[in-house]
Amino acid sequence: MKAFKILVSGLVFLALISGCQEDEEKSDKFVPPGSLTGQKSIEKFKVALYNKDEISVGYNSFFVHVVDTIANSPVLDATMTIKAVIPGKTNSLAPFEETKVSTSSQVYYNGLIIDVATNDSVRRAIQVSFFVPGIQKQLVVEIPVVVKKSSRLDIQKRFIVSMVSPLKPKFGRNFFEFATYYVAGGYPVMKGFTSKFQLVSPNETVLPAESGTEITQAGHYTHSFELNTQGVWTVNFSLMEGTNVYMTSTYYVIID
Repeated sequence: MKAFKILVSGLVFLALISGCQEDEEKSDKFVPPGSLTGQKSIEKFKVALYNKDEISVGYNSFFVHVVDTIANSPVLDATMTIKAVIPGKTNSLAPFEETKVSTSSQVYYNGLIIDVATNDSVRRAIQVSFFVPGIQKQLVVEIPVVVKKSSRLDIQKRFIVSMVSPLKPKFGRNFFEFATYYVAGGYPVMKGFTSKFQLVSPNETVLPAESGTEITQAGHYTHSFELNTQGVWTVNFSLMEGTNVYMTSTYYVIID
């Protein structure tokens, strides 16, 4: 009887260990951060591109998962850039931000602007360039994308501004976010300004301007509003130098 108890205890212990191992395996399993846009292989690496929202003219966020197919493990120590290009061209069409890596979700990610309206004669691609320690060359893949038209992008002579959110405005509180860049070499972000947000309701009531906040991601400004009437709302976004308006960009959002 004593031997039986020991055997049962041993089986329970093994089951617990097995369960812990399964949990660890599950926690290490790659969870796609959105829809698969496309994937390509180069040398021993498989590169997969993901996006959470439909790809459209204006600001887009992309996520890249790179796997070493020989070691069968994610690559998280690469130096990487992600940008929009004309297929076969190396120059970026528009601003792109510094690529960051999330070791917990096993992806590289950044935001970039796609600044072209789509039509049948124009092709675009997301170019992923990366350098992996131990491999003495830069690896580059291009993944074609379908870009939808949108009114989220405002290209001025000296500035580029894109509404990041809300992509789908709704009744109630909406968080507005704008990404801002200078039209200059490398498209530097417009950081360090104060911002003003002003709404005009569907019945043309001009609401008082309210101050926004520059979030941790430099050059991104945000504020939230209650949209409680059906119709077309006008959003006037301004960057300020003291009491002077440095630039203004106007957008329209529809509440069905």
